[in-house]
Formats: sequence, structure tokens, C-alpha cells
Amino acid sequence: MKNKYFVYSLLLITIYLYLYISLLKNVNLWIYDLKACFSVMNFTDFLENHLNVFFYLLLTSVMSIFLIKASVNLFKDIFTGFQLLNALKKIKSKQYKNLYLIKDETVIAFNMFNKIFISEGALKKLSKDSLKAIFYHEIGHLKNFHSLKLLIINFSYNLLFLPQKKEFLKNALLELEVEADKNALKFITMENLAYTLLNIKEMRNSNLMMNTFTLDRLQIHFHEKKIELSKFYYLVLIFIFLATVIVNVYRTCFCGLM
Repeated sequence: MKNKYFVYSLLLITIYLYLYISLLKNVNLWIYDLKACFSVMNFTDFLENHLNVFFYLLLTSVMSIFLIKASVNLFKDIFTGFQLLNALKKIKSKQYKNLYLIKDETVIAFNMFNKIFISEGALKKLSKDSLKAIFYHEIGHLKNFHSLKLLIINFSYNLLFLPQKKEFLKNALLELEVEADKNALKFITMENLAYTLLNIKEMRNSNLMMNTFTLDRLQIHFHEKKIELSKFYYLVLIFIFLATVIVNVYRTCFCGLM
């Protein structure tokens, strides 16, 4: 599947928000339920018959915290992106439509908001073939809307507390880089791409963002290594889906007083 981490992120956000909305719609009902039942039941029976309601309210609180955190981080990413874009425009030396040449002696090239930025250092230190590889790689990012996909992936990344979150983000980013490489390979050879990636990796004054998963990308291209989505993440989706079903089927307490 193409962009499986992005597709997974969309599914996660959709099911997560549906569950959250289902919970929010019933909060007032559950609070009224607790008050009504507490006044007519002994404490032990009250607890036993309202475990599901307590779980729903706890889940609502936890999901609210993560949703607020994810939303704040999303707005921060967008705001930081616009700040960086304005800063880059101030240090540009030349502009050719959506291609910006920036005053920087390090070897750097990246894309942002439908624009490609390449440093003067890259023009001076890289061959024409390497510049061609970089240019078509960045075009690949733009054509496939990777900036938007990355925002969505980051949003889903912040919705949950998981032990394997860093691996998820790494593989999601790697998947986008590989897709951009494949676009470049329509115009350049595999040898040119490999040489460019390894050459930039060896340069002392190349920017860190230019060395993103170099060896992993080469293994995928030369050895057809696949980027797998862990079964653990499917279990997370199943858990959220089942929680959604339970919330909508067993909306009230088990005592039958509602």
C-alpha cells in the first residue's frame, strides 16, 4: 500500500474523533446517571453497576488531554512553518518562480509551502547531476503533498501515548523520503541518487536534514527492503474501534435504573 503510515494516520484520526464525539455526547447523561443511582443504591452495588460509566468518563478526560496537546502542537507547527518561511525569504539571494536560492554556505535543500529552497553552498559544492537529483527529490515532496501529510501524521502521533511512537514517526518520515526518491528516479539513475546521498552524508558542512535516513533509503532502493507497519498499531486501531462500539451499545449503566 502506498503511504501506509499516512493512511493509518487518517484512519486513526477518524476513529479517534468519532469515539471522542460519541463520548462527549453522553457525558451529561452519565453524570445524571451517577447522581440518580448514587442516591438509591448502596456503595458496593453502585460501583459494580457503574464501572463502564467511570471508564467512559476517564477515557473522555484522557482523550481530551491528548486532543488538546495534538491540536496545540499542530498550530505550533503551522505557525513555526510560516515564521521560518518569512525568515528564509529575507535571506534569499535569487528567486526563480517557486525556487529560492538562499544565502547559506552549508549544503542544504528542502521544500516548504509549495516552494523549494536550495543554498548557495549546495550550488558551489555539488555537481550538476547531484543538484538534479536533489531538485527532483524535492519536486517529489511537493507533488505528493508531503508537507500536508506530515502535519496529519504528526497530529495522529500526538493523539496517543505509545511505547513505539518514535519508531512510528521515523518510519512515516522514511516512507515520505522514499516516495520523493522514486519521483527523482524517473529523471536520474539509481547510481546518481546513491552517489548524491552518500556524498552529502560525508560532507562535514552539510545540514543534518540533508542526511535523513540515508542508509535506510539505499537499502530500500537496492535491496527492496519494505517499510512495515507493526501489528501493534493495528491492535491500537482495533481497540479504539471496539471502544467506539461499546460506548454506543452500552451507553448507560448496568443497573437498569436509567
